[in-house]
Amino acid sequence: MKKIILIASFVLACGVLFSQSLADLDSAATRLLALADVNRYRFQRTNWMENAEKILTNTDSAQIADFQPKRLRKVLVGDAQILYFIKRIGRRSEVCWVAKTDGKVRAHADEIDDIPQGFVPVLIPNSEGFEICDSTKTKILFSMRNLKLRLAMDDLADIDLADEKKTEAEKIVAEGIEAIANSQTFNDLPRLYIVDSPDGEVRLLTYMIAYSDLTSRCAGLLVHKELVNKKEQIRIYPLHDETEKIRSPERAKTSLTKWFGAVYNQIAEITVDRQKYYTLLGYKSNDGLVKTRVIDLLWLRGGKWQFGAPIFKHERATYHRRVFRYSANANMMLRYDAKQKTIIFDHLAPSNSMFNGEARFYGPDFTYDGYERTKNGWEFKSEIDVRND
Repeated sequence: MKKIILIASFVLACGVLFSQSLADLDSAATRLLALADVNRYRFQRTNWMENAEKILTNTDSAQIADFQPKRLRKVLVGDAQILYFIKRIGRRSEVCWVAKTDGKVRAHADEIDDIPQGFVPVLIPNSEGFEICDSTKTKILFSMRNLKLRLAMDDLADIDLADEKKTEAEKIVAEGIEAIANSQTFNDLPRLYIVDSPDGEVRLLTYMIAYSDLTSRCAGLLVHKELVNKKEQIRIYPLHDETEKIRSPERAKTSLTKWFGAVYNQIAEITVDRQKYYTLLGYKSNDGLVKTRVIDLLWLRGGKWQFGAPIFKHERATYHRRVFRYSANANMMLRYDAKQKTIIFDHLAPSNSMFNGEARFYGPDFTYDGYERTKNGWEFKSEIDVRND
C-alpha cells in the first residue's frame, strides 16, 4: 500500500499530465502557465504536447470547432485548427501549440525573442491563410504557410512514411522555402538549416530528406544578394544533391547542379589570391552505421557558383573539401572558432587497430585537430589545445 501511495505521489510531484479530452488539455495548460520552475515546466510541457497530439488525432473537427477553451487560444482557418498558449520564460517567451490540418496533427514549442510582457496575439488574414503575431504586427508567431511547410518537412524526415508518399511533401517544401528564402521569419521551421555569410551576401537554406532504407539526400537553396547599379538584387539558385555521382569528393570541384549535399550549420570566410571562399561546416546522413561531417567551400567566379577548391593544406596533401566518416554511435565536434581563426574538430581513430579504414568503427580519441586560416588557405594543425577555448 505504501508503495502505491509513493508512486502516486511521485507522479503528482512530477506533474505528468495524462489528459484525455480537450477540457483536460485546457486544464493542463492552465497548470503549465502557473509553473515558476523552468525545468518542471519544460518536462511537463513535453507531456502536454504528446497528449495534445493524441487528443486531436482522436477528436473530430466538429468537436474541436465547438470547443471553448478557458486558457488555451484557438484558431480556426480553413481546414487548420490550432490550440496554443504562450509562456513567459525569463526574458523570452515560448509559443506551445498543437495543430490539426490536412488530417495531420503536430505539436511544437517555439521560443520567440522580444515579445513584450502581456502582449496580445493578433490574427492577420492574408492570401496564404493567416499569420499570428504580436499587437505591433512585427513578430510572427506562426503562419498557415509555415505551418504547412513545417508539416511537410516533418514528413520528409519520417523514415516510417512510405517513400512514394514524400513526393507531394517535397513539392510543398521546395516551393515554400523559395517563397521565404529572403525572409527573416524562421521561428517555426526547426528542420530548415539557415546560415548567412558574415558579409551579408550569401544565405544557404538546406534540409534533409530521409528514406525508409536509412539513406537520405539533401536539398536547399543558395540566395545571393549583390549590388547592381547601386541597387540590391537577389538571385535564388536551387541545390541538386548528386552525391552518388561524385567518386572522390575530397578532390572534386562541384557545382550547384552537382552538389555534394549536406546541411550546413556554420559559415566562415577566407580569401586566397584575392578570391573569396565561403567555408561551410555541416553534416550528411546517418545511415545507421556511419555518420558524416563535411567542410566544403562555396565560391563565385565568372558569374558561376562552384563548390570545392584545393585550399585545404593537409601535411603533404591538398584537398578540395574534407569529409569525415565515423561510427553512428559516436558524436564528432566540428566548429569554426572566429577568435582563433581555426576550424576545430575531434581527431577520429578506430576503436582497435584491426579496424583501420573501417569508418563504422571510428570515433573521437579525445584529441583535437584543426584547420587554421592563412593567406594560402586552410592549413592543417594537429593536437590543438582547446582547454581554454
